[in-house]
Amino acid sequence: MAVRSARCPLCERTAQVPDWSPGEDWKTIEGCACRPNGFLVEAGVWSTLPGRTPLVRQRLSDRLRAYPAEALVRLRSDPTQREGLVLEALPL
Repeated sequence: MAVRSARCPLCERTAQVPDWSPGEDWKTIEGCACRPNGFLVEAGVWSTLPGRTPLVRQRLSDRLRAYPAEALVRLRSDPTQREGLVLEALPL
């Protein structure tokens, strides 16, 4: 598995993005200020985040940091939400 450096789509700081497999549905972000132990971003959402306002990205980053460190958190699309996105902890 290859790991590349990239900017976190929320806080825009350097993070690690493991390349699990081509055509994956989710991207893993690790080692950023939002959540050092990582979080998942739906692949279709990843490309839309840079176009979001800094306020929206900051709000998502703040909400992400509020989850307990041991939680596995993902960011996915949800058209019923105001910003079209939802953060949720997955059951462990």
